[in-house]
Order: sequence, then C-alpha cells, then structure tokens
Amino acid sequence: EFYAVLLSFIEVEKRKLMYQRAALFFLGLSILLAGTTLGSSTAAALLAKDQYVERPSGGDHPLVTDESGAVLAAARAETKLPLAVTPVVPMARLATVDRLELSYTSERSAAEDGKVNASYSVIGVEVFSNTSAAFTLATGGTVVLEGGLATYIDSGGTSRRVCASDITCSAFSVSDPVDAQILIQRAEDALSDLHEAEGERRRLSYSEYQGYEDQQCSGTQMYEVSKRTRALCRDWCERKAEEKCYTQSFCCGYKTGASSNKKKCRVYQDGDVGTTGNSNWKAYIYSAPLPAPLPPPPSQPPPSTPPLPPPPTPPPSPPPPSP
Repeated sequence: EFYAVLLSFIEVEKRKLMYQRAALFFLGLSILLAGTTLGSSTAAALLAKDQYVERPSGGDHPLVTDESGAVLAAARAETKLPLAVTPVVPMARLATVDRLELSYTSERSAAEDGKVNASYSVIGVEVFSNTSAAFTLATGGTVVLEGGLATYIDSGGTSRRVCASDITCSAFSVSDPVDAQILIQRAEDALSDLHEAEGERRRLSYSEYQGYEDQQCSGTQMYEVSKRTRALCRDWCERKAEEKCYTQSFCCGYKTGASSNKKKCRVYQDGDVGTTGNSNWKAYIYSAPLPAPLPPPPSQPPPSTPPLPPPPTPPPSPPPPSP
C-alpha cells in the first residue's frame, strides 16, 4: 500500500512539472509574438516616414529633415524686443518685422488711465543712426524713434507718445534668435554718447528738479539702470518718465559709490515724491509738467474814425433873365 501511494505522489509531481513547463512555454511564445508585432509595426512606420524633426547639437531651433538627414525646413524662431533698441538691430533682422505692438494714451480710451493697446502691420523700416529710426505702417501712420523717445503719428497727423523701453507695453519680434540684453545695452550706450555730446541735459516737459542729499526715494521703484554719473542719471530719469508718459511729480534716486558697479539710478512710480534718510543716496524730485501758457488774445485793430460826410452840393444858380 505504501508503495502505491508513493507511485501516485511521483505521478502527480511529474504532471505538475509538465504543466509548469507548458505555462512557461506559452508565456515565452506570447512575449515573442508581441515583440514581433511591435517590431514589424515600428519598421513599417519608419519605412513609410519621410520627414523627421531633429534638434541639432547646439542648435537654436528644431529642423525638419528626411531619412538621409537633408534639411527640409526650419522652424521659425522669434525674439521679442523693446521698441527702443530698433536703431541698433541689424537691418537683416529688422527686415523680418511684420507687426508692432504699441501702447499709448488717448482721450478716446475707456480705460481709467486712458491707455490704448494696439497692433499694426509694418510695411517698411528706416534706420538713420544708432539713435534714430522709423517704422512705416500699413495704416498710413509712422512710428518714429529719436533719442530714446518713440512717437506714433497716425494717418491724420496726430502724434502720441509711445512707451519704448519695455516689451510689456511696446515691442516687435524678429526672426532668428538674438541676445536682447546685448541690444538693450548697445542702445543705452548710444543714447549716453548722444547726450554727452550734446553738452547739456535734455529738458523735456518737466521743470527744474529739487535735489536732496542723503535721501532715498521712498515710493515704489519702477525702473533701474547702473553705471551712470549723476548727470546721466538725471537725464535718464527724465527720458524714462517721458517714455512712460508720467503726468505727475515723481522721484529719481541716484546711489553714490566709489566703484562704478555700485552706482545705480532709479525711477519711482508716477506720483511718488516721498523720501527717507539714506547717506548712500541722493534724491531728485521732479515737478509735474507745467501747463502750456494760454495763447495771447488776438490783437484787435484800433477803432477807425468814421469818414466825414461829403460837403453838400450847392444848388444850381438860376438862369439869367431874358431881355
């Protein structure tokens, strides 16, 4: 009896081993079939594909190539630049500009600050110097940049000051990648050279400033530039306020220092004129633009004396008596 039980147990173990081997075989076969199907599908897709997207090593934008590696097309790469750098952008890149985004103030705007955001098609661009340029618009208007200031002149001849130094309010895009910071620095350097050559600070629409030693502007800082002398700082503050269409008094701050890297110039928010003690700073308070004087009254001609009436005509003399 023991022998019969032992034979039965051995038979069960043999069948168990056989079933395990069969399961492994069918599992391997399934994996093989799945791999074969995936491989054939991939091969078919690759054989049918004739275009590829590649990003070359060190490249700026992806390329579309064929199976041999020949370039079929290149994706257009665009760089957004502030309007103020136009005069120092190479003409080959300016020629790719097709639209301008502008911001200016208008009495027709329903916004509380009178701001208008606009986009115009560009049909031409001219560069006169490294501080002067002009865009011709499809609407018949022009955008003129002169000495760091931008003016939009519509087709009817109406001029409006345009924000020029910030891509959030006025900008254009050029094809091909460029280093925006390098162009901004070139534009700043060109303007500095221009103003130094003029021999005097530009007096825009702001009256004379008031200077305060050992004082720092305490308002909201809006813009900053470094490595400026005091005179260039004041000039830059005036230009920045004009570009941003400031309408109220504002504060300009200049930080002194033995090293040029420590010298800074800041413009604060339109309407901020507060100061606080700081021995490293000098504050300049600019008063708001003076109102334009009223035109003189038209000159009135002196009243003329009415002409004297003509003398009366004497009556005709009677005819002589007949004899």
